[in-house]
Amino acid sequence: MWSTPTQMSTLIQVTIPQYRAYRFRDDLHEEKVYNISEFQVDASYGKYKLTDHLHVIKFLDGTIINPIEETSPPIPNEMFRFRQYNELWTLAGTNHHLPDVVGELTKIQGSNLEDLSCDEKITLYLLLADGKNVRVMVWDACALEFRKLYATIVGKATILIITAVNPKSYGGT
Repeated sequence: MWSTPTQMSTLIQVTIPQYRAYRFRDDLHEEKVYNISEFQVDASYGKYKLTDHLHVIKFLDGTIINPIEETSPPIPNEMFRFRQYNELWTLAGTNHHLPDVVGELTKIQGSNLEDLSCDEKITLYLLLADGKNVRVMVWDACALEFRKLYATIVGKATILIITAVNPKSYGGT
């Protein structure tokens, strides 16, 4: 993500294609500010939007990254875009926005929950602030990481923040 240090913070999505990731992996670090040049700006019309900005920045082979030593004002680390149930329902199946969800964990379904090496699907049931219940399916590496987290929260009341959710509707609900 890219944040501009203006009076009102503007968040814009940055895309680094997988085949270019190796080139920039060691150059970018959290909580650092950079002067970036030789990149492309495109309309944000694609799938899986993480911000509401109208444009995206795309890194190219010739993109130049230079760290800036002194920064002011501070740039926020996180920006969540929480959605209510009716907004998630509207986004279901569109693959356009990846909103964030916060809710109380009420139930967990999955096999081998205690096996910290298992990456089989887990279904989480969340109670949203507006009183609606939703199911969140977690697969593969995310399921593996959740099992590790689950080992530390068993039996405790838990509120989860899940980011970049791809809403889907199964069976009409």
